Amino acid sequence: MIQALVPFDIIFDDNLKDLRKYRVLVLADQECLDDEKLGLIRKFVENGGSLVATEHSTLYTEWRQRRRNFGLADLLKVDAPRWNGAREPEETLKIATIRRQAGQGRVVYIPEVKPAVPKPAAARMTSEYWKLPVNWKELIDDVRWAAGGRLSLEVTAPPTVVAELAHQKQKDELIVHLVNYDVARIPSVRNIGVDLRLHEREKAMKISLISPDEAGTLSLPFSAKDDRVRFVVPRLKTYSLAIVQLR
Repeated sequence: MIQALVPFDIIFDDNLKDLRKYRVLVLADQECLDDEKLGLIRKFVENGGSLVATEHSTLYTEWRQRRRNFGLADLLKVDAPRWNGAREPEETLKIATIRRQAGQGRVVYIPEVKPAVPKPAAARMTSEYWKLPVNWKELIDDVRWAAGGRLSLEVTAPPTVVAELAHQKQKDELIVHLVNYDVARIPSVRNIGVDLRLHEREKAMKISLISPDEAGTLSLPFSAKDDRVRFVVPRLKTYSLAIVQLR
């Protein structure tokens, strides 16, 4: 999700009590969840939120005791793989990705995240395995589908550019942070397209671009339609901020 420029937060179990600010919850092979947490996730989907779960998510209790079936089998509509005992690694299901409407929400079950460089079970997670999965494009398509087809922030840039979205409520601003992690090879990334979703009743008044790599502040032209604002960052060296002033 980082390299696909999809904005996200990493949340903890207590955050499941209030997920109203989120449209999609991703369980990235989150195996161990207790019954209370499963109930909170069900409530989130019942209230119109969407769930994306991969591989063995919800298959174990909080004490890592294996369940007979997925804890959220009622939402995922799939049965767990065969149990081969505690000494054998869990199998992944050899099925297609499941997408389904669940009341007001959406549910996606992804049976396998396919590694570009498979890691032996006993090997340490070192940089040689830090590669985009073989099916990364499909994974992002699934997240986008769960979000209703559009993400809060969509950025057109190389995968070595990272984008982050922040909301400054005191100043009534949205800030898009852009970082070029490949500045040694690509000292300048040009014409980065930004498509940003505004909340209800928000309106963009002005967009400014600032950077420690550039002198002064650049005012960016933009277009607005419905709840989306679009603009282009003409050049990114190492780090830039696009500040969207709201009304």
